[in-house]
Amino acid sequence: MDPLERHHVDEVMTRDVHTIDVAAPLADTLATVFGPQQAHRAFPVVRDGMLDRATLAQAATVADALAIEAAEAPAFALPGKTCRLAATRLAVRELERLPVVADAKSMKVIGIVSRSDLVKPARAHFDEEHRNIGGRGFAACGARRP
Repeated sequence: MDPLERHHVDEVMTRDVHTIDVAAPLADTLATVFGPQQAHRAFPVVRDGMLDRATLAQAATVADALAIEAAEAPAFALPGKTCRLAATRLAVRELERLPVVADAKSMKVIGIVSRSDLVKPARAHFDEEHRNIGGRGFAACGARRP
């Protein structure tokens, strides 16, 4: 079975979420969130979606950036949905990450799921297979043993 079907978003998502306040001044947001100490490539905006530096650079305010981003229905993941569904949503929208919201009505951000998070189930599956066949699976996958 596909490892992405066996695992749910809340098992792999990042829970420590840094967000941008929709009312924050754009210059402050660019300087503090996307400055030299930038921790992530994009951040959820409390209440309305995800913003990256490129979208902010096109706008005069954070709210304007959200309007640019909102041209499409907001993309998000729900914690109880499968990692396969999240991966498909990322692929279709050509995104690198999705905010995880508690539910579609409240849109309360509770995490972020990224493409790198979605590798975790496949890695866990590989490790499990590797243990079960005594290390032979590593070589069988075409990888060289160290």
